[in-house]
Amino acid sequence: VAACRALVLGLAPSEGPAADIFNVLRGGTASRIAFQTSGRSFPELGQLAQMTIDGRLVDGRLFIPGPELDLEAVEGEALIAGGILTGRRLAARVGATTGGDGALEIDFGGPDLPFRLDIDVDADLAQLPPVLARVVSDAGFREELSRIQEVAGRAQGRLSLDSRQSPMKVEVDAAHLRLDGRYDRLPFPLQLLKGGLRYDGESITAAGLSGRMGATTFEDLG
Repeated sequence: VAACRALVLGLAPSEGPAADIFNVLRGGTASRIAFQTSGRSFPELGQLAQMTIDGRLVDGRLFIPGPELDLEAVEGEALIAGGILTGRRLAARVGATTGGDGALEIDFGGPDLPFRLDIDVDADLAQLPPVLARVVSDAGFREELSRIQEVAGRAQGRLSLDSRQSPMKVEVDAAHLRLDGRYDRLPFPLQLLKGGLRYDGESITAAGLSGRMGATTFEDLG
């Protein structure tokens, strides 16, 4: 990535879309890479819209503005063409949360770098509330989220973020849920032992939740 950065910024201005790429793509190794540009003048060669970079990233680092996601151990196919970064079959890690089979698209020609991320996750639930607080704009959801404390556990599912819509479209489909935590509207700690939850940007739907609250147990809610 460092060599590619030097090549691209040697042709392109030090500020602008080409430089923005390397604020997002912060490190890693390209196990395969092809670079092409065309133009009728040297300045035209340095325009991001004229460049095509196709490769495979290994042990990479990606920073996604907006949700401020700092992805590590990134692997997958990457293509930059027409000023748009497209990632396919991506795997990544954020802390103790891992992701796979991901797709990413970032438009470096748009204001605020609009992006779409869709990825399978095996999530450390302690990390989820602060991430959701950064990406969900609904005041009611954020208020309820702030009432959840001492979260621990894991879940597998699918995370989708789309900042091309306003407000950002956020969807979380979590299954195989195991969670311990406190919700200050409940008198006792809550433990979820199995089941799933889906958030579609407007509502939360439970699917087969089982667990306990204090001495009370429940099964197959939703």
